[in-house]
Amino acid sequence: MTEMSKPAEILYRAFLDELRFAKQQQWTVTNYTLLLMGAAYGLARLTVKSPTFCGRVAWCAVVVVVVALGLLVLVDLEDHLRATRARQREMEAKFEPADRKLVGANGACRSGSSSPYCVS
Repeated sequence: MTEMSKPAEILYRAFLDELRFAKQQQWTVTNYTLLLMGAAYGLARLTVKSPTFCGRVAWCAVVVVVVALGLLVLVDLEDHLRATRARQREMEAKFEPADRKLVGANGACRSGSSSPYCVS
């Protein structure tokens, strides 16, 4: 296997690290959103044994706010991922042909490449 040029490898690794971090953050936000939804349900059950209609509406509002904030953060992270991938594609276009082949810039990563530079 040929080696990627050092500048291309450094830049590409930086993009891969950024994508991994953002994907990990998406899962973290999802997990905390679910945890907060469960906590709101648990608090509702602990505070009042048989809630009134107004109490139910208030707790539903709390859950809706938690879900809305979680979705807002997830959408922001997805926009960040989209922008990072676009910058990555722009950078790949400037690679030398040998480096482009190594990173799968022509779609090789999407077709099951075993390159160490491909991220699933």
